[in-house]
Amino acid sequence: MGFRDDIERILAYMPKNRQTLLFSATVPKEVLAMTQKCTKSDSVTIDCMNEEDPATHTNARINQSHVILPAERVVCGVVQLVMRLMEEKNHKVLVFFPTTSQVAYYANLFNRGLGRRVLEIHSRKSQGNRTNTSDRFRQTKTGVMFTSDVSARGVDYPDVTHVVQFGVTSDRETYIHRLGRTGRAGKKGEGLLVLLDAEKGFLTRDLRDLDIPVDEVLQGLMNEPAPKHVDDELAPVLLGTRNGTMGELVKSAETVYRSLFGFYNGRLASLGVRSKDPIVDMANTFASQAGLQTIPTLSEKLAKQFGVTNHPGVNVRSGWSGKDGFDVGRGQGGNRGRGGDNRSRSSDRGQSNDRRSNSWDRGSSQRDPWGQEDSGSGRDGDWPSASASRGRSFSRPKRGR
Repeated sequence: MGFRDDIERILAYMPKNRQTLLFSATVPKEVLAMTQKCTKSDSVTIDCMNEEDPATHTNARINQSHVILPAERVVCGVVQLVMRLMEEKNHKVLVFFPTTSQVAYYANLFNRGLGRRVLEIHSRKSQGNRTNTSDRFRQTKTGVMFTSDVSARGVDYPDVTHVVQFGVTSDRETYIHRLGRTGRAGKKGEGLLVLLDAEKGFLTRDLRDLDIPVDEVLQGLMNEPAPKHVDDELAPVLLGTRNGTMGELVKSAETVYRSLFGFYNGRLASLGVRSKDPIVDMANTFASQAGLQTIPTLSEKLAKQFGVTNHPGVNVRSGWSGKDGFDVGRGQGGNRGRGGDNRSRSSDRGQSNDRRSNSWDRGSSQRDPWGQEDSGSGRDGDWPSASASRGRSFSRPKRGR
């Protein structure tokens, strides 16, 4: 309840003898606590939900399931699942990611790298951009929108067929609110939760009372190597990331790397994890499979904040006081990290990073179906398979100087 402090400040100016009307779409414990502060002890509660009406039971109309992504399928598994849904007739898919950085990365990957159009909405976009994007998704009959928690509640998108949630949510209520974007107005919907192995505790702890069985078909697909068509589409993008010709993806992937530390650092206990190893493994695995040449650096300040200063799998930049770009995915207004490329603060500042960014825009400009300008991806040369990148591992990082 991010506006609680604002309400309390307003109440301080209100007379004690007053009439108070409080409206809420849901009544979690935070709202109940605020109700006690705002209203008198003899206040009347009016419940507008008809327990006999099936339209009021969102979960009952949504077929929920989950999939566990194997470690070697962190990036290509996401791509394969989304591409599979794109092939369905009349699909209208809302895809949630834990952090704003992940939304931006995968939107770049699909729009610019793979040439598959998706909408992108999160708190780093301007209000005008978000309103425009939201209207487009609301009006379209088919399409895919990647989003952070700005779309988790308080919005109505007609005829959403699928809600896909990659990674754990901040809490149980957020999972349910996201899920409620489909199965609306008496219609049925599909909800898919996609977790990494280290995140399975979210199912057994926070969601233990919900019926979310494994999707046997999708799990079987994820347990196998990526199909050739996915490999073939990803390979040039991963090579472009490795050799730096896709500068935006390099910067975006590095920001995701740092955002994973920020997001998961405060959620270890809820996942039943006691060490930092799973966070480091997840972040390094992503960096490798996203095609980054080396493990991105963390400043000493952030490494200390995350408790990984002396972890052998983390690349800490000694004596560097620069700010790392990361976000922690705190719902609608909390994703405030600033994206950044740590190379721009090194001795070759303004050279290598600029070349990478400029080369991204050399393709001919084309207008996508959503009416947004996008640049070509420039897929030239001989490309290795995406599976080769997935199998690639980093050497043990050395402490920066």
